[in-house]
Amino acid sequence: MRSRRQGLQLAIALLLLLVPSASFAAPAGGALLGSYAGDWRGRGVLQGKTSETVVCRLSLQPATANRFSYAGKCALAGEPLTLRGTLEYDETSKAFIARTNNRRFEGVRRGGGVVFTMSQKFRREGHSGTFSAGFSLTGGTIRIDFRIDDAATGLSTARVQLQKS
Repeated sequence: MRSRRQGLQLAIALLLLLVPSASFAAPAGGALLGSYAGDWRGRGVLQGKTSETVVCRLSLQPATANRFSYAGKCALAGEPLTLRGTLEYDETSKAFIARTNNRRFEGVRRGGGVVFTMSQKFRREGHSGTFSAGFSLTGGTIRIDFRIDDAATGLSTARVQLQKS
């Protein structure tokens, strides 16, 4: 009798782990993005050939139930970097999508949040290479990871943790 009860308790415990309930399930896409609406600020350090402080501010505002506009600026390597676009959750395809500069990037669910990775080639004033940015909305914070791979100056990276202001 005792081993049967223990077996039943074990089976119930395993079932609870395998079947997501409303209280344990990750938030729906639009609700997840909506939980990050507001104004954000943060700073980090650009590391590479030289090190310098990176300062960012970002505003994420609702446009529709599942679409949010973002706008902000970062001072990166002495240059202002404008951040502007939309983040959305497409109910039909069940996909997170970021749009910026007429480009579309699909987000990936990770750790109860979503991560967008964007990359583009650049050529400017004798410099060329690849600029990449990772945009993570996870754990109640927004993190931006920059990676600049410049043929002339080498690799530089920065991580900026944003907090709601």
